[in-house]
Amino acid sequence: MQQVFVTLQHLLKDKTVDTFIKHFDDRRIFQYDDYFLLDQERIVRIFNTNVVELQSDITLSPDYFDPATKVVAMTIDGDFILANDQRTYVIPKSLVTSDIEVFELPLIDFFVDYEEQQLNSTILPTATLPEGEDEAIIIPTEDEGTTEHKKGFLSRFFK
Repeated sequence: MQQVFVTLQHLLKDKTVDTFIKHFDDRRIFQYDDYFLLDQERIVRIFNTNVVELQSDITLSPDYFDPATKVVAMTIDGDFILANDQRTYVIPKSLVTSDIEVFELPLIDFFVDYEEQQLNSTILPTATLPEGEDEAIIIPTEDEGTTEHKKGFLSRFFK
């Protein structure tokens, strides 16, 4: 099985959050491993809505993170991955600040550790793709109409 993030870490020009996000946006890759949603417009909107709706003394406030920290991914369970260039945060769907996991890792290193099952998280499961299966979903461009979504397109990760 090819490990996407292990390979990708050597192809990105740097380890910044912006480079990571741009890589997936440019390739229209909006989901990885049937678990991480990477559609920036959608997940940022969901995160910001949740922060406002769930705001309390024990949850995130809109100004909890510095502006350099960005929403990167959302799990299908509703948890969020945020990151700046030095650290990555796993935010539970409850948004309770005491439950936030902080990893002193740049974002790509975080995902490499996740993929290699070396990430110690109580929120995220370990990465488990069946042997020989690399999966993500591409949302078709307008000119593709209603054609079926393509699977097994690993080459797009590395263009």
